[in-house]
Amino acid sequence: MNTSVLCNFVERSEYPAICAGSAPWSTSISLRSADDNMYTLYAQRYFNGLELKVCVPGDRFMYPWSVDTTTQTIEEELYFDISLNGSYFKTDSPYLQNYTQRCTANTTAGYFNFPTYSNNNLGPLLPADAFVYVATTSQATHQ
Repeated sequence: MNTSVLCNFVERSEYPAICAGSAPWSTSISLRSADDNMYTLYAQRYFNGLELKVCVPGDRFMYPWSVDTTTQTIEEELYFDISLNGSYFKTDSPYLQNYTQRCTANTTAGYFNFPTYSNNNLGPLLPADAFVYVATTSQATHQ
C-alpha cells in the first residue's frame, strides 16, 4: 500500500457549505471565552477565539476496496478551515491568518514481492493473475 497526500491552500468559499456524500465525516470546534475577556497569547499576538472546521466528503461506512488481487487506487479528500477571531494588542509580530486547505490523498494497494536476502528490494506490483502464475510455476519446478 502506498499513499501520497497533497494539500493546497484554497479560497474560503471552496470549503463545502454542506459536507457532501451519503455519510460524510465532519466536525467543528470553537474555542472562545464566554465573556470575550479571556485572550490567548500566541506568537506575540492576543486572540480571543479559534474556530476549526473539518469536512471529509463521502461515505465513512463504506469499505473502499474490492476483495480481489487487482491493483486498486482510491482518492480521498479532506477540507480544513481555520479562523482566528480578531487580533488584539498588536505587537511587531507578523499576522497570523485565517486559512482553508483542501487535501487529497491517493492510495494504491496491490500485491508485491517482499525483499529477500539475495535482492534486498521490494518487487513491483503484481498483475491480477500473479497467484495463478506463481502456483503453476512452483508446482512445475517441484515435480
